[in-house]
Amino acid sequence: MIKYVLLTMCAIPAVAFAQSSVTLYGIIDTSLETANTGANRVERMASGKVVASRWGLYGTEDIGGGTKILFKLENGFNSASGAMSSSGVLFNRESWVGLANERYGSMKFGVQYTPFHTARVKYGPGVLGDGMSWGIAMTDFVFGPTVRPNNSVRYDSPMMAGFTFRAMYARGANGATGSPGTLGDIRSFGFEYANGPLLIEGAYLDQVGTTATTITSSTPTTRGNFSLLTVAYDLGFMNPRAEFEMHRGGPNVKTSYAAGYVTPKHNIYELDDLIPVGLGLITLSVGHYQMLGYSSGSATGYHVRYDYPLSKGTGVYAGAGMVRNGSSASFTVGDASAGGLSVAAGRTATSVAFGMVHRF
Repeated sequence: MIKYVLLTMCAIPAVAFAQSSVTLYGIIDTSLETANTGANRVERMASGKVVASRWGLYGTEDIGGGTKILFKLENGFNSASGAMSSSGVLFNRESWVGLANERYGSMKFGVQYTPFHTARVKYGPGVLGDGMSWGIAMTDFVFGPTVRPNNSVRYDSPMMAGFTFRAMYARGANGATGSPGTLGDIRSFGFEYANGPLLIEGAYLDQVGTTATTITSSTPTTRGNFSLLTVAYDLGFMNPRAEFEMHRGGPNVKTSYAAGYVTPKHNIYELDDLIPVGLGLITLSVGHYQMLGYSSGSATGYHVRYDYPLSKGTGVYAGAGMVRNGSSASFTVGDASAGGLSVAAGRTATSVAFGMVHRF
């Protein structure tokens, strides 16, 4: 009898495991960089230039009827030092659980990317990096609070006649005491249309913010909004893309204030071209940030990068970038980990780097 019970208990987890899977994965991106901030030159080892160094767990459980339970836990780290990207936060990149159905799409809850950011990165260097990385001009001008909000609910539809639709609502402060109840709240919507070589991405996002530097529960708030349109066409011998982003609504501040979720009203224009060369890929990118109302806050970025795969999981890259700032602008050459060196207003920033990416 005891033997029968023990065999039965051993069989239960075996059945559950057969219906589930958990994958451990990771990316390590380490580079050597020489950069000029306009005031001095810096030589350094850097992490996460073209793709943020990270490790994570991704799991699924098939519960039948075409429905699966999903989860993802992802931690970012600095591959040059071993430090976590966010002190005291283990899963600082993504942390969500949800469900997906073949007919109805997916719904996820937790820390995840906005549909607005998904539209930004959908088209990008496909050999080694992500769509927002060192070598892409838009990366120089990204406003961080629009990327991965906490306390979010996101829906992704299945593809229908080439269209995919996305929607999100996120609670920024999430009812925390000492700040307005809606501070940081996000509403975001997006769509993708894919038809052969043509790809069109569109997205909208609005966010509750404040210009107050001292925040209390009675601090007045405002709402700014972002819109984005990207068109890409694969010609085979090259992949051109045009992208336009604008921010409107709220007060026209002169500088971004991430803690208050506010940023200047602006337009961003970008032209990219991905050119296959043998197994490798050349990326050419130019972008212009136009600050509305304050022309001295505008900037232009120029980038070139070459990626070459050494194997299925490993590749190398090399390239250069430059950002020319207006007299009041202080943008730097950005990367996938948002780790660009600080630049004083009005200075020109440059970056030359060589690195390796390994995926496991």
